[in-house]
Amino acid sequence: MPHRKSADFLTTAHSILSSGGLVSFPAKGFSMQPAIMDGDVLEAAPVAYPNLKKGDVLLYEDEEGKAVVHRLMGKAGRGGMLTLKGDAMVSFDRPVPADRILARIVAIERAGRRINLDSFYVRLVNVFRFHPLVRKLCRSIRPQ
Repeated sequence: MPHRKSADFLTTAHSILSSGGLVSFPAKGFSMQPAIMDGDVLEAAPVAYPNLKKGDVLLYEDEEGKAVVHRLMGKAGRGGMLTLKGDAMVSFDRPVPADRILARIVAIERAGRRINLDSFYVRLVNVFRFHPLVRKLCRSIRPQ
């Protein structure tokens, strides 16, 4: 979900986030559906590499200088490369260096309702969603 006017947005977001502030912005695109819909307002907070967890939704700058919001699927080593993917996408993004991560999405506002991504329910869903046994079960019952 690349963000329009990325250069201006990234400069402003980096400034706010590096001082510990939160950034809110509208989602643009469809790569994170159904979790994030076009027009949802996302709230992003600074995050350190050691605190990243599989399933986190992250704001990062891609190699073309565009702001992208995708889900963390895995990380390699201490301060290494990250694997991200849009929920609605078939393929993974190119590996992303940890220093390109700007923030973690902590909340989504849709139709006046706020969804806290740190809530117990959302975290529980993510645990099951990314657990290897659950993924294996889902693959085994998928229609051929």
